[in-house]
Amino acid sequence: MRNGTVLQAPLAQIPSGWISRLVLTNTSGLARPYSITLMNVENETAVTPGTLTGTIPANGTKVIDDLKTVFTGNNRATIVVNVAGPDKSIQGLYQIVNPTSGSISNHALIRPGTN
Repeated sequence: MRNGTVLQAPLAQIPSGWISRLVLTNTSGLARPYSITLMNVENETAVTPGTLTGTIPANGTKVIDDLKTVFTGNNRATIVVNVAGPDKSIQGLYQIVNPTSGSISNHALIRPGTN
């Protein structure tokens, strides 16, 4: 993305009984639009995109509480987030939670070519 930020969750999953989340943070004074694309895992059934666009509020955080709203079908894919905002102002996190046991796993989204 020209003059923007690209973040990736190399392997996002939606296993049974777990919730997968995406958290996007914008520390700039302007709201920033984002779009999400999906990359299929080799030799697996294609994922079906859901809601793929939105806005991260100025000096705020956007939480996509359940990635089932982003894709269906295959329960794993690579998530690519493009944000129309400066790299220094945009951060991202992928989180997977088991609400029954309380287990949580957090992973910072990577910046392709720099991590």
